[in-house]
Amino acid sequence: MKSFVTTNAFLIVIVLSSIPSGFSQALYAQWSYETGIQNLISKDPLLSFNNYSGFSYSVAARYTLGANQTKVIEGGTAKDASIRFQLAKGRLTNHLDNFWDSRFAGLHFSYHLLSFRKNIHISSGLYGEIQWNESTFFLNNSEYRGRKSGFAQLTLPFKISYSIPNMSNHLIIGSVQTNLVSYQLRPGYSVFDPDKLLNKTPTFINILKTGEFSSPTQNVNWKWMLQWKPNYRHGSPYYIRMEHSYLTIDFPKKMSSVHTSLHVGVHL
Repeated sequence: MKSFVTTNAFLIVIVLSSIPSGFSQALYAQWSYETGIQNLISKDPLLSFNNYSGFSYSVAARYTLGANQTKVIEGGTAKDASIRFQLAKGRLTNHLDNFWDSRFAGLHFSYHLLSFRKNIHISSGLYGEIQWNESTFFLNNSEYRGRKSGFAQLTLPFKISYSIPNMSNHLIIGSVQTNLVSYQLRPGYSVFDPDKLLNKTPTFINILKTGEFSSPTQNVNWKWMLQWKPNYRHGSPYYIRMEHSYLTIDFPKKMSSVHTSLHVGVHL
C-alpha cells in the first residue's frame, strides 16, 4: 500500500503532466497544480478509542477540459469536465504521544451539469479515495506497532458553487457538497475480522464484498470550500483555497474525521 501511494501515484501525475501543451490548447484544456496543509481530527476505534489530531501535506494536479477556454478561465469554476489527482501524507498524535502515520490518494472526476444566472453552478461526478493508517504505540518505554486501518470510498457527490461577479481585484468562489450515495470499504476490518470477511481468505474480491453502500440519510458527510483568486481582473493565475469537511464511515465501529485545509495553487 505504501509503495502504491508514494511511487505509482507520482508516476501517474508525471505521465499526466507530460501531455504536450499544444494538445491542451487545441482542446481548450487547462492544467492547475496546488499544494497545501491540512489539519485532521480523527477517531478510529479499530486503532484506538482516543481522538488523534495532526497535520498532513498534500499535492494535487487538475486537468480541466472545457468547451470554451474563456469559460474555464474566467468562470472560476470547472464548467465542463475535470480530473483531479491528489496525494497526502501526515502524522496524527494523541495526548499520550502515540501516533498514526496516514497516507491518502484521491482521484476525482467532476462534470458541470447546470448554471443559474451565470454564477451559480451545479456539478457532480465520481470520486474515488483511499486512506491508509498505521498506528504506533509506546508502552513501558518500548515501541509497539499496532494494527493497520483505513478506508476506500467511491462517491457520487452533489455540489453547488457560487461565484461573486464583477469584482474589481479578485474573485471569490464558495461551494457546498454532499454525497448522494457512496460505496465504503474498510480494508482493516476485512483483514482482521474473519466474521466480516465471511470466513473466506482475504483476496481482493472477498474484501470488496465486505463493503457497504451509504446515502445522506445514513451518514453525515459534507464539505464546503472558499476560493480566492487575487488580481482576477488582471489575469493572475494564482489562487488560494480553504476547505472544511466532515467524514463518517459507519461500519461495526464508526470512523469519523474533521478536515480543515489551506491550499495554494496556480493555473497554467
